[in-house]
Amino acid sequence: LINLDKNADEVQFLLFGMEKEKMRLFSSWKKPLKGESLDISYILNSDINKNGIMEMIPIFKEKESGFINRWYILEVSQNKIKEVLGEGLKGYNIGELRITEDGRIMKKSVSYDEAGEAVSYTKAYFAIEDGKYSYKASEGPFKYYGISKEETDTLLKKISAEEGVPYEIISSIAYIESRGQQFVWGEPVISFDGGIGIMQVTPMNGSITIQYTGETFGPENIERMKTDAEFDIRVGAKILYDKWLSSFGGALPKVSDMNPDVLENWYFAVMAYNGYSKVNMPGSSWKGAYQERVFNNIKGFNKEYFTADKISAHGFDSDGLPARGKIYELGDKLSVRQTTGYELNAGDEAAVKVEGSKLRNSPNLSSDGVITKLAAGERVRILEDGGLSSGYRWYKVRLLDKETAGYIAGVLLKKD
Repeated sequence: LINLDKNADEVQFLLFGMEKEKMRLFSSWKKPLKGESLDISYILNSDINKNGIMEMIPIFKEKESGFINRWYILEVSQNKIKEVLGEGLKGYNIGELRITEDGRIMKKSVSYDEAGEAVSYTKAYFAIEDGKYSYKASEGPFKYYGISKEETDTLLKKISAEEGVPYEIISSIAYIESRGQQFVWGEPVISFDGGIGIMQVTPMNGSITIQYTGETFGPENIERMKTDAEFDIRVGAKILYDKWLSSFGGALPKVSDMNPDVLENWYFAVMAYNGYSKVNMPGSSWKGAYQERVFNNIKGFNKEYFTADKISAHGFDSDGLPARGKIYELGDKLSVRQTTGYELNAGDEAAVKVEGSKLRNSPNLSSDGVITKLAAGERVRILEDGGLSSGYRWYKVRLLDKETAGYIAGVLLKKD
């Protein structure tokens, strides 16, 4: 049992066991927390010493910087917790600490420039042999890649508007897939099954094909997705839109009138983004299926339409999945419509958030309706609500320093 006292200034590891049909405390280990936090996610179970005994590594982080500043190796043996090794770090420059597959301890040190931006990292490997902790090897330095949450959100809004997929949905997918992370401590996020980056785009046989455009992304593009967050999000958006269109060809069920402004209508497209398979069949508890986790992350989504009973009432195909080609009528009690962005009113001033945002002559994504491209920070005045179209809330605006007027998607504006 890992326990923090009520003031969160001390951590205890407690080992309990059964003896004569009663539970009792066999052993404990404790350390003070002084301006630090215990990183629970990095408590690792591993046989570091290769002695058949379980070891744990509690990691302490400096609260303000988030860097590791001390860590310990504990052994659990013969009903006792024993501290094998402890290391206090100076400079708080350890970005990550983990155990490699061969049992070595890998520590990642990060280097910064004068502006405080991470520029590179080095991996150093250590091992415990014959009871001694010793340096073994190092790798690097490697380029440190990073992107902030704000930059990621701006990209999600920009690309959702350009590719025609709802921001609420694509941003929720990004959170469920990777917690919105393209990199972790300077390295691209790549899952055990090869999913890459924020959108966890997974190549099949070394490539990705988008049916509706005929685009094929080969090895060079796949390498690019690892370090180019915008490209990774764009490919993910294309895949999602491809799944959306597949309902019209009968490869997936349709939902109601398939109006893209209605989030519920994207249900089966989201399911197919992860896999149109039985593992993603909705259950009565509304927890396990991929699309349920995505929609459950969107505030106000109405779950009542996609219960197991209601889906089964529409029938299943030969694979036991929701029937392809069927139309799931939802009625008119939809919980969420596309109102992405700030709720702006006539007379409000706003600033353009994304460089190159398009001012259009009508409130839709028509490629031949672009009046001009706007610079980030350019200011506009709201003239009127442009309504819902192509999955977005639109506003008619006028540029403050010009007489030019047109329509822009709300996700691209920030209220002044």
